[in-house]
Amino acid sequence: PHRAAMLRRSNFLPYDGVLYEINDAPIEQEALWSFGHKTHLTYTEYQKELRDQKRLQLQNIVVKQNNTADRDYSKSPYRPLQDFFKVLHKAGKGKLKLNIPPTLTLEESERVIYFTDPQSGVIRRIAGDRCDDVLIADLFGFGYPEENGVQLPHSVIKRMSKGRNDMNLLDYNQFVKTLRDSLDGGMLIQKYIKARGNHPSLYRTTWKRHGASTGVLITGLKSTSMAPKSTIGFNSDYFCASSMDLENNTVLSFKGKATQETHDLCARIVDFVENKEIKCQFNLFVGDFLKDENDKW
Repeated sequence: PHRAAMLRRSNFLPYDGVLYEINDAPIEQEALWSFGHKTHLTYTEYQKELRDQKRLQLQNIVVKQNNTADRDYSKSPYRPLQDFFKVLHKAGKGKLKLNIPPTLTLEESERVIYFTDPQSGVIRRIAGDRCDDVLIADLFGFGYPEENGVQLPHSVIKRMSKGRNDMNLLDYNQFVKTLRDSLDGGMLIQKYIKARGNHPSLYRTTWKRHGASTGVLITGLKSTSMAPKSTIGFNSDYFCASSMDLENNTVLSFKGKATQETHDLCARIVDFVENKEIKCQFNLFVGDFLKDENDKW
């Protein structure tokens, strides 16, 4: 009891069911931490140990393959990555209501743009001669966006490679040059949307037909406001969150209101796609979402 009375000003940290004293440090960054058999770590060293542990855990994940049958999804109308945008729109009634950034797909010199109608909130699609430079510029915007003196990317270009998206950030000049160049292979360009807050972040939600949805919040450790000025391109660490780079990002599970809201968005997409002309059924669907500065998904 006397000891407890003397520790009123001490800070405590709950971890793994145990309450640890943080040496009466005013903030957690100034405390000494321990990890495994290592003691007297600084806060930065402790965070590095956590990231190294997560990296090892991801490396040890074993994916079981089904050896009884090989399935070729190359001709499926519901392929992931950039091809998935093709199924988010259908002619006639029953359109999907969803906020997406203006998205331009380029394949075999054909331009198709998808965007959310500001009046109705549904996804619209424009292709052919109507998808001209004027329309694209109106939807993507002109010039060089910035915030608090920091230049932001104008757009993001994505290419499918080995089952994932290879991504690069573009400024306005690079965006215009990409539209002019005749590049080989399909690609997708999206308007860059800054996530709410000082750090890049995204919510990755896994919707399941049977069982509860789960979600992780992926957050960049580097603040967008601290991005260095550069004439050779953007350092994506300051503008994009990535679960592939645990050295510069954290991955934490999230629950609560955000889980319900992103679950509902996933369920809305699944319901829309399952009721298109070609019938299908999803057992699992993973979607990445972010909240913009206007608090919109």
